[in-house]
Amino acid sequence: MVKEKRYGGKDYVPVSIRFAFEEKAYLQEQAGSQSLSGYVRSQLLKDVKPRKKQRKKRRKPSLRKKQFTRLLGIFMNSRIAGNINQMAKQANSGSLNYADPEIKAKLLEAFKHVADMRNALYKELGIKFEEE
Repeated sequence: MVKEKRYGGKDYVPVSIRFAFEEKAYLQEQAGSQSLSGYVRSQLLKDVKPRKKQRKKRRKPSLRKKQFTRLLGIFMNSRIAGNINQMAKQANSGSLNYADPEIKAKLLEAFKHVADMRNALYKELGIKFEEE
């Protein structure tokens, strides 16, 4: 048996039947409140079990993805951005000794670690991002 192609994203495929006007009027009368298509289908397939509508199964996220999503949420709600902003203000006002090579190296290392964490989380979750 050849499997039918899906039609318009549905599992139903069209079948055309031509009737005389009188035949169609008779079928519509017999169908009553039921659609003509539904009535004809029920009459033609009386002995066939009714087709169960298939539901799409939702994929449950993997434990790993759940963990990374949770980590991303914690990272995004952390005060890291605010702390970095405060350090930038201190550097701009002159109260942070940015000229000291040791402080400068530690700050750049911290910035790199934060960016690496963000990039790793985005990559693991499949989120597209633009590197700055």
